[in-house]
Amino acid sequence: MKNYVFPTRILLAGIFILAVAFVSCSKDEELTENEQLLTLGKWNLSSHVVDPPLTFTDENDETIYVSDLVEFFGECYADDAWTFKPDKTLVIDEGSLKCDNGSVQQETGEWYFGEGETTIVVAYNDGSTSTLFVQQLTAGTLKLNAISSQDNVTHTFTITFSR
Repeated sequence: MKNYVFPTRILLAGIFILAVAFVSCSKDEELTENEQLLTLGKWNLSSHVVDPPLTFTDENDETIYVSDLVEFFGECYADDAWTFKPDKTLVIDEGSLKCDNGSVQQETGEWYFGEGETTIVVAYNDGSTSTLFVQQLTAGTLKLNAISSQDNVTHTFTITFSR
């Protein structure tokens, strides 16, 4: 009987060690449903509006009101795309038409969901951050709001992307 007790204990100890090793080996965390939707691929800019409108003074000292940024900047802005990657990196691509030839083709940063996945926090490589409020996230549409205050006026920017 003693011949079987010692090997059984070794066998049980080995199984226990393997079980602990198997459980403690962490595989990549699975993405939440919203993370899966967000990281499906490239998001193409389709709309970028601001309320109340931004005000600028032109070279003739006339006030210009801008509420549609895609219309204001034109095709060079309309072809921009954002790609949220599963590794939490973000790539913002200027597209084939650049608004400023001196700007980089791609800007990168990091992103993460905050507040129960109702916000996306973006940390850009220049050290700045943005908090974007998720209004809609489906396989084909991403709609975000950003809030900015300037000269005692609070503006709501609504950015819509599609695939």
